[in-house]
Amino acid sequence: MGSVAGDSTSTIGPLLQEARTAKGLTIEAAAAASKVPLSFVRLMEQEQFHLVPDPLYLARFLTEYATFLGLDPKQVKAQLQQQLDLARVSRPSYPASS
Repeated sequence: MGSVAGDSTSTIGPLLQEARTAKGLTIEAAAAASKVPLSFVRLMEQEQFHLVPDPLYLARFLTEYATFLGLDPKQVKAQLQQQLDLARVSRPSYPASS
């Protein structure tokens, strides 16, 4: 059986939540122990990436949080990029209004 991070059917939010709950941690406890701000942990687990002010913050905190949870941070970041690319492709484009 492959790793959860390699499962293309699972998105980042549920993946992070499942790893956290498998450790028996609340979201608050995981944020404190991982040193990742609670607001970022919530944004990542709820997949509200558009609310992150700078993609560099997302990359840094995702790496730290994934490592803390025992996930492969490179796989998680690659999966996030794939997920964001798919969202961009599936988002309808609207003509610019004048």
